[in-house]
Amino acid sequence: MRRVLPPPAGSAVYELTEVGNAIEPVVTALGRWGHRFLGTRSEGEFLSANAYVLAMRAAFRSDAVANVTETYELRIGDQVFYIRVADGHCSTSEGQSDAPDAILKMDVSTLSSLLHGQLSPKDALTTGRIEVTGDAAYVERFVKLFALPSPEQFRLASAIPEEERATRGMRSRLRV
Repeated sequence: MRRVLPPPAGSAVYELTEVGNAIEPVVTALGRWGHRFLGTRSEGEFLSANAYVLAMRAAFRSDAVANVTETYELRIGDQVFYIRVADGHCSTSEGQSDAPDAILKMDVSTLSSLLHGQLSPKDALTTGRIEVTGDAAYVERFVKLFALPSPEQFRLASAIPEEERATRGMRSRLRV
């Protein structure tokens, strides 16, 4: 389905239908499986904000958000996303949030560094690599909720039976 985002994005986006959304668990599982084969990112490699938002949904730590309801607006360059966390679920979409708890503005390289644990939220704030509208504590929680496991952590998680991974919060329950 095609729709046009309101400003500041103002671009056409395509969204999956309900039938298309039904395949998300398969695509997410394939991404988790393939992640173990990724090497270290090389200087100059293209980083897609959309790919990181998808990866964040796969990495979402539902165990870290008991009784938490938060909405983040993520501004990466010219792209705007909103991320909603509620009832142990995560949903994401392109576009602005009507009432975000925090607006996080950064470039895609900073997002990558935060999610991969190469940059602490405190250092990102101190150096100005991230701008926050709202309480700065949301940056810490955002990173805690969406940190991307290393390929080694994915390999270890793959050795754990599915039922046990679910009880450890290693399996995301997503709604789009």
